[in-house]
Amino acid sequence: MKIRKSWKTIAVALPAATLAAGALTASPASAITGGVPSSHVQGAVQIYQNGHYICGGALVAQNYILTAAHCLYEDDLPLPVNEFTVYVGDHRLGQGERHGIAGFVRHNVGTGSRPKYADIALARLTENVSQTNQIIERRAQVPPINANVALHGFGHLGDMKIATMRVNSTGNNGGTIGDVKDGLELKETTATSGRPDGGDSGSPVIYGGRLVAIHAEWEDDPGQEAAWAVEVPFHATWISDTLAGPPVVPDSGQAIGESGRDDPSPGGIGESGQADPAPGGVGESGQAGPGTGIGTSEQAPLSPGHAR
Repeated sequence: MKIRKSWKTIAVALPAATLAAGALTASPASAITGGVPSSHVQGAVQIYQNGHYICGGALVAQNYILTAAHCLYEDDLPLPVNEFTVYVGDHRLGQGERHGIAGFVRHNVGTGSRPKYADIALARLTENVSQTNQIIERRAQVPPINANVALHGFGHLGDMKIATMRVNSTGNNGGTIGDVKDGLELKETTATSGRPDGGDSGSPVIYGGRLVAIHAEWEDDPGQEAAWAVEVPFHATWISDTLAGPPVVPDSGQAIGESGRDDPSPGGIGESGQADPAPGGVGESGQAGPGTGIGTSEQAPLSPGHAR
Protein backbone atom coordinates (compact mmCIF):
# COMPACT_ATOMS: atom_id res chain seq x y z
CA MET A 1 0.00 0.00 0.00
CA LYS A 2 1.45 3.32 -1.03
CA ILE A 3 0.70 6.18 1.33
CA ARG A 4 1.86 9.73 0.82
CA LYS A 5 1.19 12.84 2.81
CA SER A 6 -0.97 15.37 1.03
CA TRP A 7 1.78 17.68 -0.05
CA LYS A 8 3.75 18.16 -3.22
CA THR A 9 5.87 20.80 -4.85
CA ILE A 10 3.59 23.02 -6.85
CA ALA A 11 4.91 23.30 -10.39
CA VAL A 12 1.88 24.78 -12.09
CA ALA A 13 1.66 28.22 -13.62
CA LEU A 14 0.03 30.60 -11.19
CA PRO A 15 -3.03 32.56 -12.25
CA ALA A 16 -2.46 36.11 -13.36
CA ALA A 17 -2.56 38.49 -10.42
CA THR A 18 -2.66 42.24 -10.17
CA LEU A 19 -2.06 44.67 -7.37
CA ALA A 20 -4.95 47.07 -7.07
CA ALA A 21 -5.36 49.60 -4.30
CA GLY A 22 -2.68 47.77 -2.34
CA ALA A 23 -4.52 44.42 -2.43
CA LEU A 24 -3.61 41.29 -4.34
CA THR A 25 -6.37 39.86 -6.49
CA ALA A 26 -6.22 36.64 -8.44
CA SER A 27 -8.45 34.15 -10.18
CA PRO A 28 -8.70 31.05 -7.98
CA ALA A 29 -6.91 27.89 -9.07
CA SER A 30 -8.25 24.42 -8.32
CA ALA A 31 -8.55 23.48 -4.65
CA ILE A 32 -9.96 20.13 -3.53
CA THR A 33 -10.29 17.93 -6.62
CA GLY A 34 -13.99 17.88 -7.44
CA GLY A 35 -16.21 18.96 -4.58
CA VAL A 36 -18.09 22.22 -4.43
CA PRO A 37 -16.95 25.81 -3.77
CA SER A 38 -18.15 27.20 -0.46
CA SER A 39 -17.92 30.41 1.54
CA HIS A 40 -18.99 28.60 4.74
CA VAL A 41 -15.57 28.53 6.42
CA GLN A 42 -16.59 26.73 9.66
CA GLY A 43 -13.27 27.32 11.38
CA ALA A 44 -11.02 26.33 8.48
CA VAL A 45 -7.77 28.31 8.42
CA GLN A 46 -4.91 28.75 5.98
CA ILE A 47 -1.28 28.16 6.97
CA TYR A 48 1.55 29.86 5.09
CA GLN A 49 5.27 29.18 5.38
CA ASN A 50 7.63 31.92 4.25
CA GLY A 51 4.84 33.48 2.20
CA HIS A 52 3.73 30.24 0.54
CA TYR A 53 0.49 28.43 1.27
CA ILE A 54 1.24 24.93 2.59
CA CYS A 55 -1.61 23.53 4.71
CA GLY A 56 -5.04 23.92 6.19
CA GLY A 57 -6.06 23.81 9.83
CA ALA A 58 -8.97 24.34 12.21
CA LEU A 59 -9.49 27.11 14.76
CA VAL A 60 -10.27 25.27 18.03
CA ALA A 61 -9.84 28.14 20.52
CA GLN A 62 -9.43 31.90 20.35
CA ASN A 63 -5.68 31.55 19.96
CA TYR A 64 -5.09 27.90 18.98
CA ILE A 65 -5.35 25.97 15.73
CA LEU A 66 -5.24 22.22 15.15
CA THR A 67 -3.43 20.91 12.08
CA ALA A 68 -1.35 18.00 10.79
CA ALA A 69 2.01 17.72 12.54
CA HIS A 70 3.92 17.29 9.27
CA CYS A 71 2.84 20.82 8.30
CA LEU A 72 5.01 22.23 11.13
CA TYR A 73 7.80 19.63 11.30
CA GLU A 74 10.30 18.38 8.78
CA ASP A 75 12.21 15.13 9.31
CA ASP A 76 10.73 15.08 12.84
CA LEU A 77 12.30 18.44 13.65
CA PRO A 78 10.18 21.53 14.42
CA LEU A 79 10.41 24.36 11.91
CA PRO A 80 11.01 27.94 13.13
CA VAL A 81 7.80 29.57 14.33
CA ASN A 82 8.63 32.84 12.59
CA GLU A 83 8.29 31.12 9.21
CA PHE A 84 4.52 30.69 9.64
CA THR A 85 1.51 32.91 9.09
CA VAL A 86 -2.12 31.91 9.60
CA TYR A 87 -5.17 33.44 7.89
CA VAL A 88 -8.53 33.08 9.64
CA GLY A 89 -12.14 33.60 8.67
CA ASP A 90 -12.12 33.84 4.87
CA HIS A 91 -12.90 31.29 2.14
CA ARG A 92 -10.65 33.09 -0.34
CA LEU A 93 -7.08 31.90 -0.48
CA GLY A 94 -4.63 34.45 0.89
CA GLN A 95 -7.25 36.59 2.59
CA GLY A 96 -8.56 36.94 6.11
CA GLU A 97 -7.42 37.93 9.57
CA ARG A 98 -3.66 37.45 9.74
CA HIS A 99 -1.77 36.00 12.72
CA GLY A 100 1.66 34.66 13.50
CA ILE A 101 2.44 31.45 15.37
CA ALA A 102 3.98 31.74 18.84
CA GLY A 103 4.59 28.05 19.45
CA PHE A 104 3.37 24.57 18.57
CA VAL A 105 3.50 21.02 19.86
CA ARG A 106 2.65 17.69 18.28
CA HIS A 107 1.26 14.59 19.89
CA ASN A 108 3.55 11.66 20.56
CA VAL A 109 3.04 8.63 18.31
CA GLY A 110 3.61 6.36 21.30
CA THR A 111 4.61 2.70 21.15
CA GLY A 112 2.92 -0.67 21.40
CA SER A 113 1.36 -3.35 19.26
CA ARG A 114 -0.97 -0.89 17.51
CA PRO A 115 0.76 2.40 16.72
CA LYS A 116 -1.14 5.65 16.68
CA TYR A 117 -1.15 7.76 13.57
CA ALA A 118 -0.84 10.96 15.62
CA ASP A 119 -0.03 13.26 12.71
CA ILE A 120 -1.61 16.05 14.73
CA ALA A 121 -0.36 19.27 16.32
CA LEU A 122 -1.65 22.31 18.18
CA ALA A 123 -0.26 25.75 17.32
CA ARG A 124 -0.72 28.84 19.49
CA LEU A 125 -1.33 32.10 17.66
CA THR A 126 0.52 35.26 18.61
CA GLU A 127 -2.75 36.93 19.59
CA ASN A 128 -6.43 36.13 19.98
CA VAL A 129 -8.57 36.12 16.87
CA SER A 130 -11.39 38.64 16.65
CA GLN A 131 -13.71 36.30 14.75
CA THR A 132 -14.66 34.09 17.67
CA ASN A 133 -17.61 32.79 15.64
CA GLN A 134 -15.02 30.85 13.62
CA ILE A 135 -14.04 28.64 16.56
CA ILE A 136 -15.30 25.16 15.72
CA GLU A 137 -16.55 22.78 18.37
CA ARG A 138 -15.01 19.34 18.60
CA ARG A 139 -17.11 16.20 18.35
CA ALA A 140 -16.78 13.71 21.19
CA GLN A 141 -17.29 10.56 19.10
CA VAL A 142 -16.16 9.40 15.69
CA PRO A 143 -18.90 9.26 13.06
CA PRO A 144 -20.45 5.90 12.20
CA ILE A 145 -19.27 3.79 9.30
CA ASN A 146 -20.77 4.95 5.97
CA ALA A 147 -21.57 8.40 7.37
CA ASN A 148 -20.87 11.32 5.04
CA VAL A 149 -18.41 13.93 6.28
CA ALA A 150 -17.24 17.25 4.83
CA LEU A 151 -13.57 17.97 4.21
CA HIS A 152 -12.91 21.73 3.92
CA GLY A 153 -9.74 22.56 2.00
CA PHE A 154 -7.81 25.22 0.12
CA GLY A 155 -5.44 22.73 -1.51
CA HIS A 156 -3.33 23.42 -4.56
CA LEU A 157 -3.66 27.20 -4.38
CA GLY A 158 -7.41 27.52 -4.65
CA ASP A 159 -10.29 29.12 -2.81
CA MET A 160 -12.06 26.85 -0.36
CA LYS A 161 -13.95 23.80 -1.54
CA ILE A 162 -15.80 21.08 0.33
CA ALA A 163 -15.39 17.41 -0.51
CA THR A 164 -18.16 15.09 0.66
CA MET A 165 -16.56 11.80 1.68
CA ARG A 166 -17.78 8.55 3.23
CA VAL A 167 -16.35 7.01 6.40
CA ASN A 168 -15.01 3.63 5.30
CA SER A 169 -13.23 2.51 8.46
CA THR A 170 -11.93 3.83 11.77
CA GLY A 171 -9.14 2.88 14.12
CA ASN A 172 -11.57 0.79 16.17
CA ASN A 173 -13.45 -1.24 13.59
CA GLY A 174 -10.53 -2.74 11.68
CA GLY A 175 -10.55 -2.55 7.92
CA THR A 176 -7.62 -1.20 5.94
CA ILE A 177 -6.85 1.35 8.63
CA GLY A 178 -7.30 -1.07 11.53
CA ASP A 179 -3.61 -1.12 12.39
CA VAL A 180 -3.67 2.63 13.08
CA LYS A 181 -5.92 3.13 16.05
CA ASP A 182 -6.49 6.88 15.73
CA GLY A 183 -7.05 6.86 11.97
CA LEU A 184 -10.18 7.59 9.95
CA GLU A 185 -10.35 6.30 6.37
CA LEU A 186 -12.50 8.30 3.97
CA LYS A 187 -13.66 7.36 0.48
CA GLU A 188 -15.13 9.44 -2.32
CA THR A 189 -18.91 9.10 -2.42
CA THR A 190 -19.17 9.77 -6.17
CA ALA A 191 -16.79 10.57 -9.01
CA THR A 192 -17.43 14.29 -8.48
CA SER A 193 -18.00 14.50 -4.72
CA GLY A 194 -14.42 15.55 -4.18
CA ARG A 195 -11.18 14.40 -2.59
CA PRO A 196 -8.18 16.19 -1.05
CA ASP A 197 -5.40 17.62 -3.18
CA GLY A 198 -1.91 18.85 -2.40
CA GLY A 199 -2.17 21.51 0.27
CA ASP A 200 -5.14 19.95 2.05
CA SER A 201 -3.11 18.40 4.87
CA GLY A 202 -4.31 19.69 8.22
CA SER A 203 -7.72 20.57 6.81
CA PRO A 204 -10.76 19.99 9.02
CA VAL A 205 -13.08 17.02 8.56
CA ILE A 206 -16.54 17.98 9.84
CA TYR A 207 -19.52 15.84 10.84
CA GLY A 208 -22.74 17.24 12.25
CA GLY A 209 -21.24 20.73 12.29
CA ARG A 210 -18.35 19.68 14.56
CA LEU A 211 -14.71 18.86 14.02
CA VAL A 212 -14.13 15.10 13.92
CA ALA A 213 -10.73 14.68 12.23
CA ILE A 214 -7.71 16.40 10.69
CA HIS A 215 -6.77 15.31 7.18
CA ALA A 216 -3.24 13.91 6.87
CA GLU A 217 -2.62 11.67 3.84
CA TRP A 218 -3.98 10.45 0.54
CA GLU A 219 -3.71 6.81 -0.55
CA ASP A 220 -3.27 6.80 -4.31
CA ASP A 221 -2.88 3.12 -5.24
CA PRO A 222 -5.34 2.36 -8.07
CA GLY A 223 -8.54 0.90 -6.66
CA GLN A 224 -7.56 1.78 -3.09
CA GLU A 225 -7.82 5.56 -3.23
CA ALA A 226 -8.73 7.00 0.16
CA ALA A 227 -8.08 9.93 2.45
CA TRP A 228 -6.56 9.20 5.85
CA ALA A 229 -7.30 11.55 8.72
CA VAL A 230 -6.46 11.66 12.43
CA GLU A 231 -9.45 11.19 14.74
CA VAL A 232 -9.93 14.26 16.94
CA PRO A 233 -12.02 12.39 19.57
CA PHE A 234 -9.17 9.94 20.16
CA HIS A 235 -6.90 12.84 21.13
CA ALA A 236 -9.59 14.76 23.04
CA THR A 237 -7.86 14.65 26.41
CA TRP A 238 -4.52 15.79 25.02
CA ILE A 239 -6.21 18.64 23.16
CA SER A 240 -8.21 19.79 26.19
CA ASP A 241 -5.24 19.53 28.55
CA THR A 242 -2.99 21.45 26.18
CA LEU A 243 -5.56 24.23 25.69
CA ALA A 244 -6.09 24.51 29.44
CA GLY A 245 -2.40 24.30 30.34
CA PRO A 246 0.48 26.75 30.14
CA PRO A 247 0.83 28.59 26.81
CA VAL A 248 2.55 26.43 24.21
CA VAL A 249 6.04 27.72 23.41
CA PRO A 250 8.30 26.95 20.43
CA ASP A 251 8.89 23.21 20.29
CA SER A 252 12.42 22.10 21.11
CA GLY A 253 11.81 18.84 19.27
CA GLN A 254 10.45 16.90 22.24
CA ALA A 255 6.83 15.93 21.65
CA ILE A 256 4.45 15.81 24.59
CA GLY A 257 4.20 12.30 26.05
CA GLU A 258 1.06 10.23 25.90
CA SER A 259 -0.34 7.44 28.01
CA GLY A 260 -2.50 6.05 25.23
CA ARG A 261 -5.39 3.61 25.46
CA ASP A 262 -3.26 0.48 25.51
CA ASP A 263 0.37 1.51 25.27
CA PRO A 264 1.53 3.69 28.19
CA SER A 265 4.61 5.82 27.81
CA PRO A 266 6.10 7.77 30.70
CA GLY A 267 5.81 11.48 31.29
CA GLY A 268 3.92 14.35 29.73
CA ILE A 269 0.23 14.99 29.38
CA GLY A 270 -1.89 11.86 29.49
CA GLU A 271 -4.21 10.71 26.71
CA SER A 272 -7.03 8.48 27.78
CA GLY A 273 -8.78 8.47 24.43
CA GLN A 274 -12.00 9.32 26.25
CA ALA A 275 -14.42 11.97 25.08
CA ASP A 276 -14.43 15.47 26.46
CA PRO A 277 -16.75 15.97 29.48
CA ALA A 278 -18.84 18.32 27.35
CA PRO A 279 -19.43 16.63 23.96
CA GLY A 280 -18.04 18.69 21.15
CA GLY A 281 -16.93 21.43 23.50
CA VAL A 282 -14.27 23.82 22.33
CA GLY A 283 -12.21 23.35 25.47
CA GLU A 284 -10.92 26.90 25.26
CA SER A 285 -8.82 28.22 28.08
CA GLY A 286 -9.03 31.80 26.96
CA GLN A 287 -5.30 32.22 27.50
CA ALA A 288 -3.80 34.60 25.03
CA GLY A 289 -0.27 34.69 23.71
CA PRO A 290 2.21 37.37 24.62
CA GLY A 291 0.30 39.84 22.47
CA THR A 292 -3.36 40.56 22.99
CA GLY A 293 -3.98 42.70 19.94
CA ILE A 294 -6.21 41.62 17.09
CA GLY A 295 -4.60 40.34 13.94
CA THR A 296 -4.81 42.36 10.76
CA SER A 297 -7.01 41.44 7.85
CA GLU A 298 -4.93 41.22 4.72
CA GLN A 299 -4.20 39.23 1.64
CA ALA A 300 -1.20 36.96 1.26
CA PRO A 301 0.89 36.66 -1.89
CA LEU A 302 0.04 33.66 -4.03
CA SER A 303 3.35 32.10 -4.94
CA PRO A 304 4.70 28.59 -5.50
CA GLY A 305 5.85 26.59 -2.53
CA HIS A 306 5.39 23.22 -0.82
CA ALA A 307 1.70 22.54 -0.43
CA ARG A 308 1.51 19.63 1.97
